[in-house]
Amino acid sequence: MKPTISCSSASICPSSTYCQSYTCLRGTCYSEITTCTSTDPCTTDATCDLTIDKCVFTTNTCDDGDECTLDYCNSTTGACYHEDWDCPAQDLCYDDYCHPSTGSCSYTTKTCDDGDVCTKDYCNETVGCYSVTDYNCDDSNLCTSDWCDPVLGCQHTAIECNSSSDCFESYCDAFYGCLEIPIDCYPSDRCHIAYCNTTYGECIEEEVDGLCLTPTEITTIVTITTTAIVLIILIIIIILAILAKCYHYHFWVIIDDDSSSSSDEKKDDAYAKLQVNVNQKGGGDQSQVSQTQSGGFERF
Repeated sequence: MKPTISCSSASICPSSTYCQSYTCLRGTCYSEITTCTSTDPCTTDATCDLTIDKCVFTTNTCDDGDECTLDYCNSTTGACYHEDWDCPAQDLCYDDYCHPSTGSCSYTTKTCDDGDVCTKDYCNETVGCYSVTDYNCDDSNLCTSDWCDPVLGCQHTAIECNSSSDCFESYCDAFYGCLEIPIDCYPSDRCHIAYCNTTYGECIEEEVDGLCLTPTEITTIVTITTTAIVLIILIIIIILAILAKCYHYHFWVIIDDDSSSSSDEKKDDAYAKLQVNVNQKGGGDQSQVSQTQSGGFERF
């Protein structure tokens, strides 16, 4: 309280107002300024304004200096909040930007990219960005597995061809895919045949009757063959002997007809010699010797 004037009673003191009250105490008037207490946490307490006779409260400042935010105070907690405000929408295919110093908006076309090279990215003004899986990694090779890596793009991995049995070898043909060919099995000698057993998946041998001969069978065949050769030789010798004997009595005499002056004499001489020879070999009927039309003689 602040002393003002002397008083004998309260009526002597000035009349009290909202902002200032007077009290006479021990012959002196005392004045007291009303204390202003705010019930709103978003305001600051202040003294009472005597000129208007009421309390004046100052609102807390929440301005962050950014023209692109909405600044306000929470009336319950007294805390300041700064919320971004959206620029007026164009459509979902544009990005908007607010300039903090002026609060003006600018717009740029939205870039739609999901970071996956295996997709195609599009923008729709209603739904915004979206992606569609759209790739073809087919290399037309049946020996590769084709797929798309989100970072590297199309990949082609060689496939593995597995044989249905150990008796087959598998390989891959780019046009037909996995194929098989039988493995080769070779016998250890000519007395056996070799093949692949699909149950065990390995080459095995089997002896085949008739492909190989025992030593006894070989000896028998050699003996028979030798005997047959000897008999054939003897038969040939006999036939040659018979032919030689027949040839001795059966021959042909050729008389050269080139010299016309002595042809008759040569024929007569040859006939005479032939007749003598026949008589020396055992006689015989001379009628068995005759002159041929070609100029020779023949015995029958």
